Amino acid sequence: MTPSHSSRERPRGHSLALVSLRRSALIAAVILGAGCARQAPRATRVAQVLDVPATGDPRIDAEFARVRAMQIAVNESDREYLETLALLASRLAPALDTELVSVAAELRRRADALFDQGTTLLVELDTDAAEAALAEGAPQVGCDRFATVANVHRCQTELAHVVSLRIRERPATRLRAEEEEGLETTTYPETSVAWATAAKHAIAELVALRLRLAAVVNLTDPTKARLEALQVPASHRRELQDAIEFLSTVSSRARVQRRLATTAAETLANAIQRTARIRGA
Repeated sequence: MTPSHSSRERPRGHSLALVSLRRSALIAAVILGAGCARQAPRATRVAQVLDVPATGDPRIDAEFARVRAMQIAVNESDREYLETLALLASRLAPALDTELVSVAAELRRRADALFDQGTTLLVELDTDAAEAALAEGAPQVGCDRFATVANVHRCQTELAHVVSLRIRERPATRLRAEEEEGLETTTYPETSVAWATAAKHAIAELVALRLRLAAVVNLTDPTKARLEALQVPASHRRELQDAIEFLSTVSSRARVQRRLATTAAETLANAIQRTARIRGA
């Protein structure tokens, strides 16, 4: 992100079905179209992102729960992304389009107006604490490496607060001097401008979303390896097959969604940071 080196509660609900569920629906449609009375087999509980009945083996049950939590995190990332932009748009202007390009344009307009008044904004971002919470686990904020399904939404909400993001105000006349010096010599106060504060919260949420999707990618292979090494009972073989299928494809999907969140966070941050050199870009 170009900038130098908090949030609302998410409603819970069922997520979208995965590949195997869509495949089952397609099979059912073909069977009905052929006039056959036989019904297609029900999609597994893993595919439906529902609780898998306990196997009696805590290790297996823990891995199935982790897969479900990862599914929910990935399935709902699109909604979280869109809701973040929509909320920011509503705070900037009631009739503002919620597309990223429109929201960023409105932020640039406001930042340019602030620049004309002699003030420019500096975005400072530090994700070290948030990355550590995801990598090592931080139960106090609900980030437990996807071990508990009930913590999926809490982790997104709380992690946005863990992300260290500040937007400071500095005199526009100091820009050239600081660029020539090559370093910051002054710590400027954080802004109290309402629209900039709203943008700050949105950027922090997008950064948190990006980090959580990266955590899904990092945990995919280890989770898959543990599941494949366990002796899953015959009663749960279909659940295992479905979980492995999900884990085999989720990384590419999570990477695409992570890029969307990254691009949005960078775009909003760059829109705020207007300088004489890039003003009007």
